[in-house]
Amino acid sequence: MARIATLGSVVLVGLTLAACRNDDDDDEGTSSGTPTTDTGSSWLVGEEGEMLRLGAAGEVEPYPLDEDADLHAIACVGADIAWVVGSSGTVLSTSDAGVTWQRHDVGTTSDLRAVAVGEDHHTDWTLVAAGADGVVLRVESSGEIGRIAAPVLDWTAVALDAHAEAILLASDDGSVWRISDGGEPMQVWTTDAALTGLSVTPAGDRAVVVGSEGLVAISDDGGLHWAPVAVPTFRDLHAVRMSKDGGAIVAVGEAGVVVTIDETGTTATELLDPALALHGVHLHAEGGGHAVGDAGIVLATPDVGRTWSPVETGTDAVLRGVDDVRLGAHW
Repeated sequence: MARIATLGSVVLVGLTLAACRNDDDDDEGTSSGTPTTDTGSSWLVGEEGEMLRLGAAGEVEPYPLDEDADLHAIACVGADIAWVVGSSGTVLSTSDAGVTWQRHDVGTTSDLRAVAVGEDHHTDWTLVAAGADGVVLRVESSGEIGRIAAPVLDWTAVALDAHAEAILLASDDGSVWRISDGGEPMQVWTTDAALTGLSVTPAGDRAVVVGSEGLVAISDDGGLHWAPVAVPTFRDLHAVRMSKDGGAIVAVGEAGVVVTIDETGTTATELLDPALALHGVHLHAEGGGHAVGDAGIVLATPDVGRTWSPVETGTDAVLRGVDDVRLGAHW
């Protein structure tokens, strides 16, 4: 069995924020903060502690976190819980929609670059974070944080199925690893490209990984075997999402390239100047969502990445992570 070591205490960060709510807007929300399921709001994180809430109508609300660490990734659990990871071992969480935050001492100063949560996460859920120097953390809904023994690689991406029965990890050395049912990590694939993004269906049966020079590879057996897919770009890809049924894929990267793969075929469209890049993407169940990147760039799509429009954020910080804070199923 893979060793899981329980990690240390947490320190409360007292911030009076109003984040991660799903109220339709300030006028229609209730005083009790009861969330709704149809807003499509998102949380964005980036360099030097940048955190923004993006409402369904495109309104942007900044949150002045007392943080100067670069925030690399965020995973929301329903409407009230969110976990953020970043540089120098930064791990933050909220369980009250951002009214207060906890900083977690996870026993490392290594950069944490990725975080993911199982899709079936409204009650009992498992979250996994990964980063440099072989650090892989597992967080349970009970609040327990443990470290999973893993090879000393620089992990760049993580994904897991709805029940955390299989965890997939990707590294900048081009290798993909799989941890099944708490067993030892097993290398399942390797390539010459640096890998940067992973996504898996809630059932865990289909997965996708992306990387440098337009690499896209798909697994149809839960990550045990992988096959590269030809895509019409050689741009580096930085992030990817696979639909809940595994039938569609959206990846983003260098020059604002957006790669879509679905039943209609494979396309690649560049949306930005070659000097700029998109670093994160997330889509909700109906196929709407956001991509984020350099210079505070946020792009919105209503149609699974087929069309995009810019969202003014008022920041020029590099944005790296985005997640949907609605109660409905993720895409």
